Amino acid sequence: FVENFSGQWLGARKLPNHATEASVYPDWSTPVAQSLTKEMYLYFDEFVKTDRPWTEFMTADFNFVDANTAKFYGVAAPAGGAMQRMEIKTDKRVGFAGLAGFLASSSLPARTSPTLRGGTVLRKLLCKEPPPPPKDVPELGGAGGFDPTKNVKVALEQHRTQMSCAVCHAMFDPFGLALEQFDGIGKFRTTYSDGSTIDPSGVLSGKMFSGVEGVSQVVATDPRFNECVAEYLFTYGLGREVKPADATALKTVEETWLAGATPSLR
Repeated sequence: FVENFSGQWLGARKLPNHATEASVYPDWSTPVAQSLTKEMYLYFDEFVKTDRPWTEFMTADFNFVDANTAKFYGVAAPAGGAMQRMEIKTDKRVGFAGLAGFLASSSLPARTSPTLRGGTVLRKLLCKEPPPPPKDVPELGGAGGFDPTKNVKVALEQHRTQMSCAVCHAMFDPFGLALEQFDGIGKFRTTYSDGSTIDPSGVLSGKMFSGVEGVSQVVATDPRFNECVAEYLFTYGLGREVKPADATALKTVEETWLAGATPSLR
């Protein structure tokens, strides 16, 4: 169940085949990808097998680390070959959005993509599908624009000067920009390759937040977050997409679940 459900929903099963540019990310390898995939499964598994509140999925501060991934989290490699559960307070990350596997899988081969990361948060965690991009959208940084591999935030600001792009990007880019302190394979950083300091602040619906902790709090307190996992589990249980006729049953499931003292996934 963990591998089938979270593998599809959260993208873990795609991570072993995630492509990166070796010249940009020399620390990425097949063993690293496999370890980070396993961590995503183990992280989700903790919420399946315990009564931990589901809302903590975005804010819990623990990781599963082995020798392949220890340097990603800034800790010494644990003894033995098995992954160890660690509560690391110095890695500047929390929750699912802080997992290196999520951060890598929602990036491009040679750089981060705030749009891809933010869109993933919106689609997968809040069940909100953004509108499709308009036709003939220019490539980010193309035709004399700023090189997004050096400073993707500047390139995005130029891109959003076009009104056809700005409206949609405002829905999800703030999530992705707040996660920019993690590079394309999920390692923490404070500057872009052009030397400029990364500003991880964002604004959505007039609410300001900053960094992965800010993203995590915004998502965890959004009513759509609980509704979204209920809808995905409902879909998984039925083996088909939710239809309008299912609305009453799905609402009953959500209300009954959330009426408990501790609405856990288990």
